[in-house]
Amino acid sequence: MDQKITALYEFVDSAVKSRKYPESTAQTLRAAVKLYEQELNEDEKNSISEFRKNIDQIAQVVFTKNKTKFSAASLATYKSRVIKVVNDYEAYGVDQAKMAGWTPKVVARAKKHTTGHSHTQSKDEQVDNTSRSAGAAVPANMHKIELALRLDAPVTLVLPRDLQAHEVATITAILNSLTTNG
Repeated sequence: MDQKITALYEFVDSAVKSRKYPESTAQTLRAAVKLYEQELNEDEKNSISEFRKNIDQIAQVVFTKNKTKFSAASLATYKSRVIKVVNDYEAYGVDQAKMAGWTPKVVARAKKHTTGHSHTQSKDEQVDNTSRSAGAAVPANMHKIELALRLDAPVTLVLPRDLQAHEVATITAILNSLTTNG
């Protein structure tokens, strides 16, 4: 027998109790389900599989009714949260053994600076952060610069930190020789 939409709320509560979701995540998931629940017909309220099957059409209704209250990006986030909770419920919520063996992926987020002072990174710090985030090992005496000139044209430059003016001129001449616009 298929579960009612209320099973999603119970699943989120259970996931918090078993430390699978932090309370802050649970709150955002509950809010997303609540927003969508307002637009469900009786079949969708009584069947999570029916809800899942119609999620795109439901999302359209949610967007249309809430586009003045929320930004498009926020509404997309709500949709992704609803999909997450339904996926997690289907994977772990039906079987307690699966719930017990579930190890959710932990996403580390950078803390925002709340001191009122803006923190400006030096170019070296920005390059170092880019290098670490890309997972590439770059020697300490080198800059790694990754650019997306176009979606289909990524560029990675690895340059010495003590780059000389004549070396820049050489690189510039090489790059200029590659242009197709003459």
